[in-house]
Amino acid sequence: TGGEKRLTDDERSVLAGSYIEIEQGVIHYTWHGPEDGPVVVMVHGFSTPQFVFDRNVPALVEAGYRVLTFDHFGRGYSDRPHGPYDLDFYDKELADLLVALGISEPVSLVGYSLGGGIVTVFTARHPEKVKRLVLISPVGFMDDFPWVYRLVCVPLVGEYFFAVIAKPDLIKEFRAAEKIGHATTSMLERYEQQFEYRGAWKAMLSTVRHYPMDDLTSYYQRVAREQKPVMVIWGTADETVSVSGADRVIEAIAHAEKEIVSDAGHGLLYSHSTIVNGAVLKCLSSP
Repeated sequence: TGGEKRLTDDERSVLAGSYIEIEQGVIHYTWHGPEDGPVVVMVHGFSTPQFVFDRNVPALVEAGYRVLTFDHFGRGYSDRPHGPYDLDFYDKELADLLVALGISEPVSLVGYSLGGGIVTVFTARHPEKVKRLVLISPVGFMDDFPWVYRLVCVPLVGEYFFAVIAKPDLIKEFRAAEKIGHATTSMLERYEQQFEYRGAWKAMLSTVRHYPMDDLTSYYQRVAREQKPVMVIWGTADETVSVSGADRVIEAIAHAEKEIVSDAGHGLLYSHSTIVNGAVLKCLSSP
């Protein structure tokens, strides 16, 4: 697409963070906190890369945890391989990253939005690799997609819609969050920057087309059978992933604890970070 740069090693040499190559391509990742701390892997959502956890990581580090954040393929500074960006694609991404970084002990997973779906599937498929699970506004029960977003499934129409309408919409929404002080200026700059590199919006389009955000019920039920500690965190004013999904998660995982945050929207992990951090740490410290 005109004006977009290719994300090369030369480009990355002036960008922050660490990089590692796995089978699908190069992943941008960051370690935070003490090297000997219990490992917590934080998995971001649909469009906002690892910096979405900027207001959460320090609280976990202060509590002694070793925190791993990373950019999904197609986001931030990670490669933009061809998809489909489906359930298997994201499961392999996380599994391969843990192996590449030499993480063999079970970890605690924190998943936000799309990341909530990813960590739920990962826990169901690889229960021996997971100790605890925190789900922040997770996908899996999104059966109320606006009809206009169903256009993305139509070849060519979807490409046009996403490039001309959806991408500017996502940026506009993040700018609004920055304007009221929920997101920082630095977060906004990095959010917009990812679209300067070829393939970002196409990866997001592929995710909408191929990831089953509306029905992960069977995976939630499989997680329930593992009886691992689970915390569900949701905002009552979430217009992206409706809080009605919280009841459906609890229905599937009856033993899960929940923290419902009044008047918080989808960006609650940075707009209401103190409450969110408290709930995350509560789960991480559970036996």
